[in-house]
Amino acid sequence: MVPRCLVALLAALILAPAAHAQAAPQNLHAFLLRATEPEDPTREFARTPSFAWNPVPGAISYEFQLASSRSFSENAIAWETETLKTPVTTIPLTLPWMTGSPYSFYARVRGVLPGDEATAWSQRYGFRMRSPRAPQSLSSGPEPDPRNGALDARRGRYRLRGVLPLRPRHGQAALRHRGPTGAGLALEAALASPV
Repeated sequence: MVPRCLVALLAALILAPAAHAQAAPQNLHAFLLRATEPEDPTREFARTPSFAWNPVPGAISYEFQLASSRSFSENAIAWETETLKTPVTTIPLTLPWMTGSPYSFYARVRGVLPGDEATAWSQRYGFRMRSPRAPQSLSSGPEPDPRNGALDARRGRYRLRGVLPLRPRHGQAALRHRGPTGAGLALEAALASPV
């Protein structure tokens, strides 16, 4: 028979780390402009989003992982960092347009506490990348106003309409034009020397 004091001591040693463990970071979410913007319920992005989460009390840094699999297996990690000092990060990658079920990418984060202890990983945040939408015309109608030096992109060709004075500089050519609305257009190109 094992003495009760030994059982109590062993139980205290086993349960002590669990008692001191911090909760995982909460509210991991993606955003494009501001960390406080409302979450897009579709979780679809045309460009790589940034991420934010609620800070973990006592955390001295954060570990963040982005993967193409919800299992976060080694070969699925697209980007990770262990040196975040604030509860927000940007991803220095342009993520490809990928389909996935239900998501094509997953993110997770955990806090690092003093003594190199880490919290549990946050809940996975899944999202999809979609192709960007086609650009829309900024003109006021189907025919751009030629007095504004508008670009005509019909039939895959681009041509400048309107009168644009050429002002060459040493090794460069510059076209500058101000339309009647005050809108401006400036194109510059470096001139190559003949070989």
